[in-house]
Amino acid sequence: MREQLFADAQGLGRRGLLEASQVDKLRSGVGYKNVAFDVLGLVGLFRERAQALAGKTAVTAQELDHAAERAQQLVTAVGLKEQSSVGVTAAALLRQQAFTLFTQAYDEARRAIGFLRWHAGDGDTIAPSLWAGRGGRKAAEPEPTAPVVAPTPTDGTTKPSAGTASTNAPSSTAAAGLPGANPFAH
Repeated sequence: MREQLFADAQGLGRRGLLEASQVDKLRSGVGYKNVAFDVLGLVGLFRERAQALAGKTAVTAQELDHAAERAQQLVTAVGLKEQSSVGVTAAALLRQQAFTLFTQAYDEARRAIGFLRWHAGDGDTIAPSLWAGRGGRKAAEPEPTAPVVAPTPTDGTTKPSAGTASTNAPSSTAAAGLPGANPFAH
């Protein structure tokens, strides 16, 4: 409706039957509110100049009434939408609370599956993470580490050679409860 009324108003403006500056002001842009107010302005302009435009335009009084009614409905709908933000906020809060409960319950279920399937190692395939594959930061590259050098024993013993297996047998001289002592020996 806006395009049709605007095109007719531009033609009448070029012929001098409407002020072209007024017509140009009635094309404010995109958006429901802008369209509604443009239509209401165009309807007002046509009605204001109805006597001078009689017989010189294809726009009828019924079309103007219909356009004004539809524009008013659009203004009302936009106003209701803007005013209903409180209801939307309550619904959004309820949705967020439900999602929080869901994620907590799912996390507990994943934890249980991880415990039960620990030895099989397939817990992540049964219950994958909700957050996997969402992007985020890339893992930092590990820093190069220096080779670990074993300390030389000070008690005169020699360390095992590379070809022999090393056992962590406690020394017989360590007292119970000290590091290196067998915790099960009395």
